[in-house]
Amino acid sequence: MSSAPQRPQRTSDAIPFQFAKFASFLTVDLGFTPDEESFRQEVRGWLDSNLPPEWRHGAAGGYREEEETEVQRGWQRRLYEGGWLNLGWPKVAGGRGATPVMQAIYQEEMTKAGAPGILGRLGVTLLAPTLVAHGTDWQKETYIEKILSGELIFCQGFSEPDAGSDLAGLRTRAERRDGKWVLSGQKTWSSGAHYSDKSFLLARTDPAAEPHRGIGFFLVDMKQPGVEVRRIKQMTGGGEFCEIFLSGAVVEERDLVGQPGDGWKIAMTVFGFERGGLAQAARFERAVAELAALARERGAGSDAATRQRIAQAQIEAHVFRLIGLRSLTKAQHGHAPGPEASVTKLYWSEMDKRLQEAAVGVEGMYGALAPESALAIDDGRWQYVRDPAQHHRRARARPPARPVTTTASVIDRLKSRIGVDGPAVMATVEAGHVRRFAEAIGDPNPRWVKEAPPTFLVALAPVSLHLAEAEEYGKGWLNGGNRFEYFAPVLIGDQITAKGRVVDVYDKAGSTGNMLFILFETDYTNQHGELVARLRGTMIRR
Repeated sequence: MSSAPQRPQRTSDAIPFQFAKFASFLTVDLGFTPDEESFRQEVRGWLDSNLPPEWRHGAAGGYREEEETEVQRGWQRRLYEGGWLNLGWPKVAGGRGATPVMQAIYQEEMTKAGAPGILGRLGVTLLAPTLVAHGTDWQKETYIEKILSGELIFCQGFSEPDAGSDLAGLRTRAERRDGKWVLSGQKTWSSGAHYSDKSFLLARTDPAAEPHRGIGFFLVDMKQPGVEVRRIKQMTGGGEFCEIFLSGAVVEERDLVGQPGDGWKIAMTVFGFERGGLAQAARFERAVAELAALARERGAGSDAATRQRIAQAQIEAHVFRLIGLRSLTKAQHGHAPGPEASVTKLYWSEMDKRLQEAAVGVEGMYGALAPESALAIDDGRWQYVRDPAQHHRRARARPPARPVTTTASVIDRLKSRIGVDGPAVMATVEAGHVRRFAEAIGDPNPRWVKEAPPTFLVALAPVSLHLAEAEEYGKGWLNGGNRFEYFAPVLIGDQITAKGRVVDVYDKAGSTGNMLFILFETDYTNQHGELVARLRGTMIRR
């Protein structure tokens, strides 16, 4: 590829002398040069040829690391072989010398195409360029190519239980013994540590030095006896975050990056490579479009408050794109990111939360269901979203489409399930849960002090029928209707048992092809065996 083109100089880029100290007076460039648009087409063409359809995902979030590691590893290998992972590096360092704008275009097109993440993203995006800047020749030759190819996966070991935002307060210690470094301490919120080969980690080398000075930057072997990794189980069920316990872990002198007191300076270099840019803007714009589609599908578009929330989400996503273009303009002119980078991160964290809350509100009572539930809308993907802050929540990835079949054997197997109770789900009605549920649905009825709203049972004891054979019919699920019948009050302290069953199965020809209809019902009984409620519904497979 030819050297990266320079953006045309504009007269407005020349800052008047009296305003020279204000870098923010740069004119934000809202367009792209012909060379940049040509580069965009190059990226799209490569994606069309190299990104398999089954690896693309259309969900609001992304892949769960613990479920899709091999897909991410395979995708990283393809990107490495295509020369995309060191796109912005200088040519003398083996990169393509792409401008910040071109790098943003690349990330944006990846997001638009629904490309999976890469397994070694922390090593590729943070550590490898840091080694280019600060590493020894041995470190560069030993690690960089293996990091890019996915042969070596690195996790990050910065945060500690008492040193999160105050990173200078870290307590993990590194002591030099017999020409090696011995580490002891604890790290937390380390993404992917359970499958990582190594960690780039900060440890205190001089307890007597000032907090920012006595810190070293180490490359630690995660497979040695002195390292223990414990996964952190989250309320969403995910476990990609980990704790790392170091008890006599040994690091060779050659795996110390820089000098023993250079850790803080090198960590600041690492943080400089963290970037959101247009890729996140594209993700939000895509999510807003999916939110609007969800509202139409659920018949919520007639509600003025829902329309207002969707409009607000669209406005915020567009503002975020403009913020990204402003940051790109500064980067293109050689200006380092300022304090607005932190404000931007806060902005999109809050925007993301509002967007997902709006989607769950559109889903109504189904928004309380976990992805494993047969009644969860769109596999429950709006309930598991990527949080732009450091501690992510992962969305469920859609599984690869199965071969389409309309054979009678599928319907026959489903019909054999008619009348057969699925696994029972048992739960106790607790006052605190009922109160929070009533607040969430906006129902202040004083009855809910002693008893539960009818729809509370669906959230309390979600039932999954596990109709795996239905996945062999058609390409996807459609939302069917549901009806809830309430026979007796459900009181605080009641022990509820929920059992679901299939009551009928049939297929029917429609304007868009054959559709499979599965009618089901779920009975809710109390500890006395009394039927208190029944949910009837329809699942449709097209």
